[in-house]
Amino acid sequence: PVVFFEDLPALIQHYLQLNADAGNLTWRDGAIPEDEVWVKIGGDHGGESFKLCFQIVNVTHPNALHNTIPFLVFGAKDTPANLATTIKPFEQQLRDLHQKKVKWNEKSICISLFGDYEFLTKSFGLSGSSGVRPCLFCSATKTEFQFNVLPPHVEERTLAKLEQDHEQFVAGGSLLSRAKHHNNVIRPAILPIGTSDICIPLLHLDLGIFPWIYDAMVRDAEELDVRQAGLSFQIPSSNSYENAVAKQNELSRKRKSFEEARHHASGFEMQLQWALGQAEYAQEGTPENAQFLQVANYLHKQWSQHHTLSSTLDGEVKALEEQLGALKIHMGPCVNAFENVLSQNRIERQAYHSGAFIGNHVHKA
Repeated sequence: PVVFFEDLPALIQHYLQLNADAGNLTWRDGAIPEDEVWVKIGGDHGGESFKLCFQIVNVTHPNALHNTIPFLVFGAKDTPANLATTIKPFEQQLRDLHQKKVKWNEKSICISLFGDYEFLTKSFGLSGSSGVRPCLFCSATKTEFQFNVLPPHVEERTLAKLEQDHEQFVAGGSLLSRAKHHNNVIRPAILPIGTSDICIPLLHLDLGIFPWIYDAMVRDAEELDVRQAGLSFQIPSSNSYENAVAKQNELSRKRKSFEEARHHASGFEMQLQWALGQAEYAQEGTPENAQFLQVANYLHKQWSQHHTLSSTLDGEVKALEEQLGALKIHMGPCVNAFENVLSQNRIERQAYHSGAFIGNHVHKA
């Protein structure tokens, strides 16, 4: 089943008027031009349904639940085909809104797009994170992300460029194996809203960064607990604690070496993919092709060396963790202090997904 409002611009105007009558509208001290009102359009799949919503930005809390107004709901997975079919009736309305043809109280309604990475890639017809060129904003490869300055051939993604890339993908036989040669555009864009009007999903960036910082702090707290146990308590078998402290120090060094080796291996792997891709672009038998293959051979050796080292260190780290596990370091006062703070703020780690935090809890922490 599909439920939707037929006139999206009228619905937006209605809610703008409701907020104006209640004195809720703000232009954020000039951050929003006085002759404009800003509205975000976005979608999300949750439970057994997909919701396409809008949020008025000209309010104090634009991301609040009461400011999230669904205008399209359907009870199915948000596959590209389902999205294209259900959003089709809104295509012209969204285009008019994007081109600022719709007014409210003599002010232009300006729309932008929000949502998670999966929804946005589907909206623009991209392969997604598995593609060689996964960026929403440009045609850079994963390897080229590592460069301080992007190569000159990297182009900004626009609606016109997305359409051109898709046409070339279809003309080439719609072969997914060739998607990287068409900037990983494998479907037509669903929404007539440009990539320059995407609201960066900062929450999703936080979800990746915060757990890494928290886990690093907990590892340091574990080391402090072991040191404190060895220095503060009179234990008959004190040698065992001295041994534990030495092993904890060794574990810290091994962890650092493992992270460095894994980082280098990942970097060489991405550069290897780039070199092989460039060799494929170059005509076989040409000097350019031979040069890139030579570079790829060197990068493969470097990757193999660091990959082997990281695998060895990973095994050593796990062995040390098992040896120290009997000491129940995770129950020490420093580690418990972190857990107590989380508990006092009603922040819980998920039982699955490697103990990840949910979005609201990341912001609270």
